[in-house]
Amino acid sequence: MENISLIFSLISVVIAAIALGWNIYRDVVVSSRIKVSFSFTYLCGNDGQSNSRHIMLKGCNHRPLKTTINGICCRKSNVFLRLFGKENWRYIKYTKPFYEFSDDIPKQLEQGDDINIFFPKDVGFTKERFTHIGFYDNFGKNHWSARKDVRKFFRELGSEDVGKG
Repeated sequence: MENISLIFSLISVVIAAIALGWNIYRDVVVSSRIKVSFSFTYLCGNDGQSNSRHIMLKGCNHRPLKTTINGICCRKSNVFLRLFGKENWRYIKYTKPFYEFSDDIPKQLEQGDDINIFFPKDVGFTKERFTHIGFYDNFGKNHWSARKDVRKFFRELGSEDVGKG
């Protein structure tokens, strides 16, 4: 009879440990999923003709909670800059959209909702070669686009600048 109570106690400890692990995974790992992409895009007018290229910063909420995107952040960083505390951070003040189909910030996102921000190609933050570009949310977390997107963007921007000269 004593062994049965010990077995039930061990089973309850295992179930509690699994529940604790799942809650930590859900709240810490899964809660930080806002997929961000950064690239050039073409915007078409009402006549269907393609205009010049513009910059698009897009984010999609993959977390189970709703979140609010509060702004745009940029960072220039590498191992040496991080080591000596010389990272270059910028928070972009985005008060009014450049285009009527660009979203406002702050914007609340439900699960699966997205935010699309469009900039003209010659906007000020393209002058510095940032390594990270993304959004920051109401939880104080930064969500970065993939570094390969940022590198590709600045490579394309540089090739356009060379073609003008």
